[in-house]
Amino acid sequence: PAFHRFHDAAPVRSEVEEDEAGVGRVRRLAQQAPPREPPGDAHSWPDRSPTFASAIGDTDVAGLRPEQCAHAGIGRTFQIARTFVSMTAQQNVMVGCLLRDRSVRDARVRADELLAFVDLSRCADRPAGSLTISEQRRLAVARALATRPRVLLMDEVMAGLNPSEVREAVSVVLRIRDQGIACLIVEHVLEGIMPIADRIVVLDYGRKIADGTPAEVSSDPAVIAAYLGD
Repeated sequence: PAFHRFHDAAPVRSEVEEDEAGVGRVRRLAQQAPPREPPGDAHSWPDRSPTFASAIGDTDVAGLRPEQCAHAGIGRTFQIARTFVSMTAQQNVMVGCLLRDRSVRDARVRADELLAFVDLSRCADRPAGSLTISEQRRLAVARALATRPRVLLMDEVMAGLNPSEVREAVSVVLRIRDQGIACLIVEHVLEGIMPIADRIVVLDYGRKIADGTPAEVSSDPAVIAAYLGD
């Protein structure tokens, strides 16, 4: 099969998947937090490829709806930030807070805390649609964190950012890890990957070609050949 079984992410670990040409990376996240129940075997997609993981703790997440995955402790951001553009940044994060806390007052307090956590306090009252790409990406992270995930899936959170914005994103991810939240990140920006990851999995057109620490992966001949040429 084109996709091979990955080991479950250990708690409080940051993992990054690199994928030349982007083949397969989004599918991995879709398998972890599927948009709908997969047909056939509950643990497989139609081509019978195994999902990345079928359980978070004692909760089987295979085939769960997005809101059920969120309740199970899976948070997710998307490659294109999906914010509510006409709502303020604070209101966007409050939406995530209300998954577990029905008090609007408490949700507002928590939203402000998370905006500060991702360095967006100054944007609290601004419409999400007026924010820069970097700010919208961090807003999406804050909203995902508002659901109080145990595992956070991030799809190219640094794509298209300038070096200063990449450093800001790296700082946020490191703070997330310090909170005890396991991270699975799909990313192409190498300067952002190396200081974040405990483990890197490299995909070449959907097939895993390397798996190890940043130092091990960066010196792997298969990775060098795939990304830099023979």
